[in-house]
Amino acid sequence: MSQASGSHPLLALLDMIGSPMMLFGPEGQVVFANQAARTLASRPTVVLPSDPQIRHQVRQVVAGQLTESVTLRVQVHGDQGVSELDCAFPARPIAGLAVMLITPVGAAGPAATTDTPADTASPERLSLPQIMQLLRSEIVPPMQSVLARAHEAASDPRSLADGVKHLS
Repeated sequence: MSQASGSHPLLALLDMIGSPMMLFGPEGQVVFANQAARTLASRPTVVLPSDPQIRHQVRQVVAGQLTESVTLRVQVHGDQGVSELDCAFPARPIAGLAVMLITPVGAAGPAATTDTPADTASPERLSLPQIMQLLRSEIVPPMQSVLARAHEAASDPRSLADGVKHLS
């Protein structure tokens, strides 16, 4: 599992999210877990990849078989005993990866507070909606520009033929 969020700006951004999040590869391996997920006492980065429900859901997300988001409640055995986690999967993969958002299920007593990331209330951490808005404003305009140029090139057979000539 890659924890070096500094190696890619997007991973650094995801690491700033206060909500626990994990990214799974097509084979079900954890390819990234943000700081909030890594600090949970239930150790989701260790126990969740081997859970049969999670593995099945990851395969469905990566294969594009979901039509709506799904949330699973999973019991995990961690350092503090048994705890429950709500694991939410958006319906679509992102860059071929399954995204899973983790919410510790609150229970009475000390177990409820031990499975909460210590720094979720930190004012410098961005919320998931703030990060999604930032991504939309930074990534969508250049992508639309590239798609528009590709559409123009595909609609003009001469420019497409010229492009193929330059390749040979």
